[in-house]
Amino acid sequence: MSVSGLECQEWDLDEPLLRLLSYSEKTALKGHNFCREVPLANQKEEVSGPWCFVAPGWPEECDVPKCDSVEARSGAFNIQCKTNERRCESGGCISTDWICDGDKDCPGGEDEKG
Repeated sequence: MSVSGLECQEWDLDEPLLRLLSYSEKTALKGHNFCREVPLANQKEEVSGPWCFVAPGWPEECDVPKCDSVEARSGAFNIQCKTNERRCESGGCISTDWICDGDKDCPGGEDEKG
């Protein structure tokens, strides 16, 4: 669904605004109305992020939440670490037994830094 509440239309492969797409990209769009982040030719409106056509030649951004970073995703879930755990910068939790044990257990390895 678009940000204005309009239903996304099925992708029209003859749409001139999609002429920048390769054949395989166009084939992947065929038969559905899902929001996608694909380039537009002769873009009249600023469209950033996932979008769809709400009418022929009328692209509109979709009402899809954006998760730009691991921190944004982990914050959305409000992960609470247990008392015997430590939060990694990525938002995940590891056991306090794993801190300074010689193995990087957090994705950024901060559990092994001073």
